[in-house]
Amino acid sequence: MKTYHVNHTPVWIVSACRDNLTDEVNNQRHTKAKLLLIRERISYKEVFGSYQGSLERSFVIPAGPGVRCIVSQIAAHFNQECVLFLDQERNAFVCSPECFLGEQLPGKFRPLDAQFLNNYDGWTYDPAFEVYYSVY
Repeated sequence: MKTYHVNHTPVWIVSACRDNLTDEVNNQRHTKAKLLLIRERISYKEVFGSYQGSLERSFVIPAGPGVRCIVSQIAAHFNQECVLFLDQERNAFVCSPECFLGEQLPGKFRPLDAQFLNNYDGWTYDPAFEVYYSVY
């Protein structure tokens, strides 16, 4: 596993994809969400993830002024069940589409060896660092 430097900036993780839609439709939705982030001048990183066995493209978005509102717009517009919020200590919270903090997940969001992916309900892959992450 590669080493990395942790950036403890609080972040939101949100997707525009849905597991019941085709790849083509999900790609269109992802592009629309990306264009919204660009238009609003919100910085983001594109990642891949798995949630309850479904693969999806997602965005990691640093928290900041006005960001919660944009993340909420994306989640609501694309009918997301939830978004993930990571605080500066990498505690993970499952949040409503309105981005109200919800249940804190046990453990921390941290790197995960790829051989253990099947042991987790959800994970995120950062292609820039070639690292998988999950909450454990």
